[in-house]
Amino acid sequence: MARWGISWLTFLAAMGAYAASGDPLTLTAGVTTLQDNNLFRIPDGSTLENRSDSLVASYAGIKVDKSWSLQKLQLNATVTDYHYRTYSQLNFLGKNYAASWNWALTPHFTGSLGVEGGNALTSFADFKSGTDGNIRTTQTRRASGDGWIGGGWHLLGSMSSGTSTNSQVFTAVDSSSTRTLEGGLKYIAASGSVLSLVQRQGRGEYPNRTANSFYDNRFDRRVTLVSGTWQASGKSVITASAGRVIQSYPIASIRDFSGATGSFEHVWTPTGKLQITTALKRELGEWQDVVASYTATDTLSLSPAWLVSEKVSLQLSAKRTRKSFRGGIVSGIPLRRDDTRSLQAGLAWNPTRQVSVNLSVQNERRDSVPVVLYSANQYADRSVSLDLRVSY
Repeated sequence: MARWGISWLTFLAAMGAYAASGDPLTLTAGVTTLQDNNLFRIPDGSTLENRSDSLVASYAGIKVDKSWSLQKLQLNATVTDYHYRTYSQLNFLGKNYAASWNWALTPHFTGSLGVEGGNALTSFADFKSGTDGNIRTTQTRRASGDGWIGGGWHLLGSMSSGTSTNSQVFTAVDSSSTRTLEGGLKYIAASGSVLSLVQRQGRGEYPNRTANSFYDNRFDRRVTLVSGTWQASGKSVITASAGRVIQSYPIASIRDFSGATGSFEHVWTPTGKLQITTALKRELGEWQDVVASYTATDTLSLSPAWLVSEKVSLQLSAKRTRKSFRGGIVSGIPLRRDDTRSLQAGLAWNPTRQVSVNLSVQNERRDSVPVVLYSANQYADRSVSLDLRVSY
């Protein structure tokens, strides 16, 4: 929630750069104000007297991008002070960082070593605990290599480890740690199109659990993924992926699941000032409660962006999401399904290379069925955010 106003900067600021391109060091400071009329994502008719609140998020960051010879060092770190006007128990200091060394022994043998992480307030659309918030802290370490073996063919390999820790009990998406190995092939065509096939094998643990027949304390996960990027024309780029996920639990095998995942994105740039992105995605995610074991989420989005002038840009985003809760463990209880519709509009003004002002408005509505069982998960929400950023 707190990040909505900031997230629009990713595309909008890129269309009107606020810092000089190629600078090895960039310092950033700013503030985001957010007004949310349904902070806790509760249904109409709720007994909570005041469900709206305003947020002020003040932040400062540093970005380092330094190259020498075949090596590159990158660092991006931001500290954000989130301050809620009414529900001050949600106040927290956000720390997000990413650091990597992109190494090269030769131009044909490259890779990276990196670490990234941070903390964020879990969305109240999923986390239900009154007016108390859950801060999720994550960290991922990764080492990867890419070796050219002839023609357009490359060998890929990586290893990673990660942790995700909740500040409150959140069994549905519990605290966990994972270790993953990955290997595969990539082909880069002369036209610039890319096709890759990778296999990931991982093992995870839930450190706060005692294993039983319904809630295991570890799991195994295997992912096979084919992905590619195709430059269809000078104005059209298609990125797509298709894969299969298999997740198993050695003790609570009742929660085993598998299924297909995939994505399709088409970026069309008919003019130098207009870009239209259409995307489809299917994701399988963990969700363990007394009824379901995982979720299948299908998302369709349409996002046109228009560079109105040298200093002003506009973006719209319409999204439709259907999340189905699956892997039922209790017979006779219907599984939940959430249908969410959102519409967002953003306006960015870059009066100088160092200054950006971004206004964002979002309407969102979620319906959950069967209503007789899951009406507490329905909500309608409207938020308005304004972000001011200075970089030098």
